[in-house]
Amino acid sequence: QAPTFVATNARTAEPELTLGNLKVASLNVLNYFTNIDGNGNVCGPTASSSCRGADSELEFERQKAKTVAAIVAMDADIVGLMEIENNGFAAGSAIDDLVTAINAIMGEGTYSIVNPGAPIGTDAITVAFIYKSSVVSLSGAAQILDSSNSISDENGPLFKDNKNRPALTQEFALLENGESLVISVNHLKSKGSGCGAGDDSTNGQGNCNLTRTRAAQALSAFLAAQFPEKATLIIGDLNSHAKEDPINALEQAGYTNLVEQFGGD
Repeated sequence: QAPTFVATNARTAEPELTLGNLKVASLNVLNYFTNIDGNGNVCGPTASSSCRGADSELEFERQKAKTVAAIVAMDADIVGLMEIENNGFAAGSAIDDLVTAINAIMGEGTYSIVNPGAPIGTDAITVAFIYKSSVVSLSGAAQILDSSNSISDENGPLFKDNKNRPALTQEFALLENGESLVISVNHLKSKGSGCGAGDDSTNGQGNCNLTRTRAAQALSAFLAAQFPEKATLIIGDLNSHAKEDPINALEQAGYTNLVEQFGGD
């Protein structure tokens, strides 16, 4: 029989929160590539990866309009991005194209880009930060966690950047009062492909559960070492549900699950 749908939990137009003096958001921009996928194009810092974005200029313009509208509507002071094309930060790069379009609506100079000075990893996609320079300033240089500076054990680095995207971390200072906040934007390994025996979970946590868990452990250790005693926020796509091992590892390291805190069990 045809199912009957009853709308009993309507989505609100925006989160029902008592706002503080700083708004932080994260958004997966779903393979935002200025290089069109096709016609032999190659992408990534080493020009050795397939392009993953729009298949035509028309498709890209549709994607761009929706992505820009979402960020404009959020109006956050700091936004962590995932799945932005990893093609630098100069004019014509994907992140520059996105910020230029946002600022065309919100006003020139509204958002600036955190530029770590080098590509973040070797994958075709990466993580990134944009921020309102009228609200926050950068405190120190951006820090990148990858396999080269991860804690290690007998099995090698806990953070494997050939599976997880390197994590980008930046300390921001609120212009209003000088208070600082460290934010780390992440994109851990997806469950879409396997990582092998002993890594792919047999208890419902999906492919590469061990890879993500070890990355979470490396991330908390890195942040504690680089930013001791600093207020720290981890955002992004951890590819993990609330009760899975990677989230548990972060909670065991002292982090609060904000979804649980504000939304309950």
